[in-house]
Amino acid sequence: MIQNLSKEGKIVPSKITVKLLQQAMQQSINKKFIIDSFPWNEENRYAFENIGRVDDNLDTIKKRLRVHI
Repeated sequence: MIQNLSKEGKIVPSKITVKLLQQAMQQSINKKFIIDSFPWNEENRYAFENIGRVDDNLDTIKKRLRVHI
């Protein structure tokens, strides 16, 4: 399906793209990622932002950055 959409010049649905990114990130030994050419649009951005952990909030993210960077 992804190949067909790409051939037609269409964007892969956000749910599929985000799920593939999430799986790749979870299976990777790396903890930092550069995701090139994503998000393509607001729908992509919204879908990606909503895959976060339950404890993802501004304070928790700041604490993680202090610890890991």
